[in-house]
Amino acid sequence: MKYGHNPLAIANHFIDLSNPEGLSLVQLIKLTYISHGFTLAILEKPLSNELAEAWKYGPVFPAIYHAFKSSKDIYKITHKAKAFGTIFESNFNDIEKGIMKTAFEAYKNHSASQIISFTHEKDGPWDKAWREGGKHSKNYKIQDDIIKKYYKIRMEKANS
Repeated sequence: MKYGHNPLAIANHFIDLSNPEGLSLVQLIKLTYISHGFTLAILEKPLSNELAEAWKYGPVFPAIYHAFKSSKDIYKITHKAKAFGTIFESNFNDIEKGIMKTAFEAYKNHSASQIISFTHEKDGPWDKAWREGGKHSKNYKIQDDIIKKYYKIRMEKANS
C-alpha cells in the first residue's frame, strides 16, 4: 500500500497558507520537502507519495516543478495546481496540517537562497544523494529512510 499524498495537493495546501502573498517555486518545493522530512520523523510515514529527487539546486518533487515552472511569475505563485480542471486536494490529518503549518511559519520569510542552503547541508539527505548519483542523473531519488533519519536527528538536537 502506498502512503502519502500527491505532492501537488501538498503544494496547493502551502498556496492556501500563503495567499494572498503567494510563494516562489523554490519555496513551494522546499517547504514540501521539509514538511515531508518532519512527517517521516514524527509519524514514521511519508507526507508525499512520491520520492524527492536530487537536482542541482536541492531536493525537488518533479510534479511540483513541472506544474508551476511555466507560471507567469515563479516568484509569486498564488494559483493552485490542477489537472483537467480539477484542483489537486487531499484529506490531510490534523498532525500533517500542523507539520505543514509549522514549516510554513518557520520558513515563509526566508529567501529562496536561504532555504536552498538549509536543504544543501553537508552530509544531509540531498548532499548524500547528490554525491552518490544525483549530479550524474537528473532523476536520482532521495530515499525516505535517509530523510527520516536526518530529520529525527535534527529534532533531537533541537530538543536537547
